[in-house]
Amino acid sequence: MLEKLLAEGVNVFRFNFSHQDYDNAAAACKNIRAWAEKNKVHVALFIDLQGPKIRIGKFQNGQIVLQPGQDFILTIEDVLGDEQMVSTTYQPIVKDAEPGHIILLDDGKLRLEVLRKDKTKVYTRVLNGGVLSNRKGMNLPGMKLSTPSLTDKDKEDVLRGLRMDVDYFALSFVRTAQDVLDLRSFLRANDSEHKIIAKIEKPEAVENIDAIVAVSDAVMVARGDLGVELSIEKVPSLQKDIIRRANYGGVPVIVATQMLESMINSPLPTRAEVSDVATAIYDWADAVMLSGETAMGKYPLETVQLMGKVAMDVDITQSERKKKLLMRKTHFIQENSMLSSLCDSADELADELNAKAIITFSDSGRTPLLLSKYRSSVPIIAISDQLKTCSKMALYRGVIPLLCHTPFARMSGIKQMLQEAEQRSKEAALLKDGDLVVIMAGIPIATAGSTNMIRVHRIGTPY
Repeated sequence: MLEKLLAEGVNVFRFNFSHQDYDNAAAACKNIRAWAEKNKVHVALFIDLQGPKIRIGKFQNGQIVLQPGQDFILTIEDVLGDEQMVSTTYQPIVKDAEPGHIILLDDGKLRLEVLRKDKTKVYTRVLNGGVLSNRKGMNLPGMKLSTPSLTDKDKEDVLRGLRMDVDYFALSFVRTAQDVLDLRSFLRANDSEHKIIAKIEKPEAVENIDAIVAVSDAVMVARGDLGVELSIEKVPSLQKDIIRRANYGGVPVIVATQMLESMINSPLPTRAEVSDVATAIYDWADAVMLSGETAMGKYPLETVQLMGKVAMDVDITQSERKKKLLMRKTHFIQENSMLSSLCDSADELADELNAKAIITFSDSGRTPLLLSKYRSSVPIIAISDQLKTCSKMALYRGVIPLLCHTPFARMSGIKQMLQEAEQRSKEAALLKDGDLVVIMAGIPIATAGSTNMIRVHRIGTPY
């Protein structure tokens, strides 16, 4: 199935280490890399770290029924639960909880209000009851949690991920920019410059979104826990705002959770789900992500095909005026004024000349990322001599990474670079003789940050 999903154009694969078996994940990672190499495409891989997952313990009979108005106790002691009490994995709850705080169980289906606490127990009253079974999740909106976002398990999983050769790590339950910096410090302590995706799913993260964006390599609108921790009716407006701020900060933004949820069991989605996917793309998200639909659904291939069709239709109908208004306000572009001016000019040229593509060269991926934020109407062919850069760029909207045959440092000059780009693009069936392209390059070659030239060229003609 992995090969079929790749053939349908999946750019990025996520390994959820809340549930994933390491050996299976490593094998899947190896298979994806082998397929990508065989078919000369680039795919980004990322590990979704579990973070401080807070759960209740187990019940004597597997489950209980809580009635509205009854008293119920959460304890840090290791006990089997019953109708009066259950244990929790979150030991600091007796420190963090205060009277009036709300505790949500099982994705918010059950609500408890904190009445009081002692050294080992938190005493609550049930506001919304229902069936509660073993090891259900617990959310603590409004509480300033004592536990770090990066847990000991996460650190072990990061080390496993480094051995798996993934490209990104997604940090769960981010609250502040320091959480991201802590993960970056851990990566650097292990000689790694891997990229970090900050998952926005806590109220504190929403409050600190600009600072988090500034230190992250990408962000994810994780709508599952976000809709539990905050009022669910706020999720659409928060999604728009997070996307806007990520674009303003110049980082890719992913929208995730329940995009085509009904396709877990149905070959067709609801009309509302299709509109949901389209809205995220209209709002300028860089990527839309599937979860249960492909992880355990009955129709993973059909789901990917449908999402691809929606994305293509939206790309065709995107508003040019809206694109330009968005980009003129982008802080990232203002901070990279010379390069952004070149990117703006290349984008305008491609539109006016009806070019087939924009070709750019990059060692780090910086120029293709900036170009992607202009939401060009043509593909951005990004040539790099770094395999890891090619994989990383698979997340960038509208960017097609290609690995060149010759390292930049060994090329004789700009002419050889342009010839290499043309050859690789034709080999990948992206361009053919007669196609008009806009080329961005830098002189001197093989120098980071040297992009300083725009050239219009017709494929198949002399340079």
